[in-house]
Amino acid sequence: MPRATIPAATYRLQFNASFTFEHAIAIVDYLDALGVSHCYASSYLTAVPGSTHGYDVVDPSRLNPDIGDEQGYARWIATLRSRGMGHILDLVPNHMGIAKSANPWWQDVLENGPSSRDAPIFDIDWHPLKPELDNKVLLPILGASYGTVLERQDIRLEYRDGGFFVRYLDDVLPVAPGTYGLTAIRHLPGPHVEDAALRAETGREKEVIKRRLAALSRLAPQVRAHITRTLETFNGSKGDPRSFDRIDALGTWPLAPMTPDDERRYRDRIAAYMQKAVREAKVFTSWLNPRERHEQATTRFIDTALAPDNHTFRDDFLQFERRVARYGIYNSLAQLAVKIGAPGVPDFYQGTDIWDFSLVDPDNRRPVDYRRRQALLRDLDATSALLRFRRAHLAIFQLGGYHPLQVEGARRDHVFAFARLHGREQVLVVIPRLVATLLPDAEVPPLGERVWGDTRIRLPAGAATRYRHVLTGDCVQAGPALPVADVFARFPIAYLQAA
Repeated sequence: MPRATIPAATYRLQFNASFTFEHAIAIVDYLDALGVSHCYASSYLTAVPGSTHGYDVVDPSRLNPDIGDEQGYARWIATLRSRGMGHILDLVPNHMGIAKSANPWWQDVLENGPSSRDAPIFDIDWHPLKPELDNKVLLPILGASYGTVLERQDIRLEYRDGGFFVRYLDDVLPVAPGTYGLTAIRHLPGPHVEDAALRAETGREKEVIKRRLAALSRLAPQVRAHITRTLETFNGSKGDPRSFDRIDALGTWPLAPMTPDDERRYRDRIAAYMQKAVREAKVFTSWLNPRERHEQATTRFIDTALAPDNHTFRDDFLQFERRVARYGIYNSLAQLAVKIGAPGVPDFYQGTDIWDFSLVDPDNRRPVDYRRRQALLRDLDATSALLRFRRAHLAIFQLGGYHPLQVEGARRDHVFAFARLHGREQVLVVIPRLVATLLPDAEVPPLGERVWGDTRIRLPAGAATRYRHVLTGDCVQAGPALPVADVFARFPIAYLQAA
C-alpha cells in the first residue's frame, strides 16, 4: 500500500446540487494557483435528495446523483492528478440519513423489524422498558398530536408496486407484508426472526408477496378496485373522527452596504442562524421540541432590530461595527499566518480564501462565487503568497521543529512569534495580538516605530542575521534580537525567511 501523502494545505469543498463535480473541475487551476495541494471534500455519496451538506447519507455504495456520475467524478480526479493535487473525503461513520424515506436499509428495517437483513446496521433497542414498544421503532416525526394529523388526513395509506405504505408528508413508511392478509404470507418464517438464514428467507418471501399482489392488481380489475376501496376506507373522511379508526390501528409513527434585497437576505440568514442557536441551546426550544411561539418572537426581534428605519439601533451599531471590523482585520490576518505556519495541515473552508462573513451552517453552505475569486487571485496577497511559500518550502513546515520566541520591550504582550527550523532553513512567523488595547484608535494601523518602540524578538542561537519578508520583499536586519518596528514596517503580519 503506498504511503499516505501529507497535504501542504487543504481547501474545503461543500458538494451539493449547487456545487457538483463539474464545478469542482472548473476551480482546480484556481486552487492550484492559490497554493492548495488537496481538496477536502464533504461527502459526495448518495444522500437524502436535495441535501445541502451531504452528511445524511442514504447509500454509501453510490455517488450522489445530485453531484454527478462516475464519469464526472473520474474527470475531477484526473484533473486534480494532472496538477499533482489530491483530495480527502470527509467520512463520518455514524452519519446516516433516513429523511424522505430515501434510505433503503432503513426502509427495510421499518418494513421487517428485527427480521430485516439490515437490522444489525442500526443501533435499535428492540426490547425497551415500555412493553408496548417491544420489537417496534418509535419515530418522532409528527408535527402535531397524532389525532390532529390523522383527522387532517396528513397520514394516508397508499399502495404501489405490490406494497402498502403509510405516507406522512415527505415520509413514506412501508407496511409489513405480514399484515397484508394474503395467502402468500403463510410462507413468511415469522415477524421477528433474528437467525441470519431465516432473515434472508424472510427477505426473499416478502418480495414474492409484493410481486404476487402487483400481478393480481394488474391482471384482475376487481382486485385493483378492492384495493382502491380499502385505501379510501382506511384514509377516512375529514370531519368524521370515527372514520380514521382503521388507519389508527396500523400503529404509531411519530424540521458592505446592502441593497433592500441584500437587507432582506441578511435578516433571513440571521433568523435561520438564531433558530439553530436557540434550538441547540435547549432552553426555551429545541430540535426535538420546537416552540413555535418562542421562535416567532425571536424572528420578530431580529426583524425589528435590523429594520432599515430603526435608526436608533442602526446608528449606534454601525459606529461600534466600524471599530470592531478594523480590529477584526488584524485578528483575521494573524489567524491566517498562524494557521499556515504552525505545525499541522492548514485547512480553508470554502469561500474563506478572501474575507468571508458567513455564520455557521447552514449559512456557510451558500454557493461560493469562484469567478470573483479567480479574478481577485492576484490581490489575495496574504493567503495565496503564504500558501505558495509553504508549498515551495514544504519540508520546513512538515518536518521542521516549532520554537516559541521570547519577546521583550514595552509592547511585548502584543506580539506572538515562533520559528520553524529544519536543517539550515529558518522561517520566523510574527503576528500582533490584543490590538484593541494596543491602539485605542482603530484607525491607526499597528505599524512602525511609533507603535512598537523598543519591542524586540529574542532570536535563538544560530539564527540568521538577515531575513527576507515573504509578503513585502523587504530585507530585515537582525542581531541577537529582531526589532518589531522593522518586522511590522509595512504590513501587520510577517513571515521572515533566512536570507
